[in-house]
Amino acid sequence: MMDELSDDAFYRSLINGRFYVVRGYSPARLQMDYFRIASGDGKESAGYGDDLRLEGAPRVQFRVSTQNGLPVRVRAKLIRMGEVVKVFEGKTPFKVDYTDENSIPFRRIYYRLDVKVSRGEHIVTNPVFIQR
Repeated sequence: MMDELSDDAFYRSLINGRFYVVRGYSPARLQMDYFRIASGDGKESAGYGDDLRLEGAPRVQFRVSTQNGLPVRVRAKLIRMGEVVKVFEGKTPFKVDYTDENSIPFRRIYYRLDVKVSRGEHIVTNPVFIQR
């Protein structure tokens, strides 16, 4: 995410992994409104490219919409450590608040999203890293 519209902000976002990739050029082009991992109480959170120190079950929160505001059907795969943890389906604007209760034996993990309308309309986020 960029704090401002400038070349410096762009390069900082790129270097720090605070971005997502979009494929597709239809009028209903997908956009990631937000993607973050939060503590159970929501007081601590981190977005893509960030690290979060967390005890307990992570809350995965995201919202996907389209640039023109029209609803399209999406399929969002939540990926943890390279494995699909959960698949969510719905119409944009599509909002998810999911708590991952599965036990995770690693001290450092990551989550990312893979969201598709079709093969040609697609979002892939950079990961959010969790330290235990």
